[in-house]
Amino acid sequence: MIFCNSRKNLARQLFNYLPDQRDLLPVLDATTNSKGWIKSTRELLIVRLEPLETPRFKDAQIQLCRHLNNQKIYLPNGKLLQYDVGDNPYDVQNKKKN
Repeated sequence: MIFCNSRKNLARQLFNYLPDQRDLLPVLDATTNSKGWIKSTRELLIVRLEPLETPRFKDAQIQLCRHLNNQKIYLPNGKLLQYDVGDNPYDVQNKKKN
């Protein structure tokens, strides 16, 4: 049930950036199932996702990640969870905790 509600909430948020209803779930599924890399620092856990190929889908993916980052989600270990989109796992931006 929690997964279903989370998926609906993410789809609703994605609609702000990708208003074609037919694209919402395929783009959300592609984003949540995409490959990625994780970088952990003392203050952050950064998840970098591979970008989607279609430019408007990639833009929506980036906007969704920004929205999630603005939620200031902290993990139980005190690290701030941040999402990023990019091809190269080694150039993850080091974002400081506010």
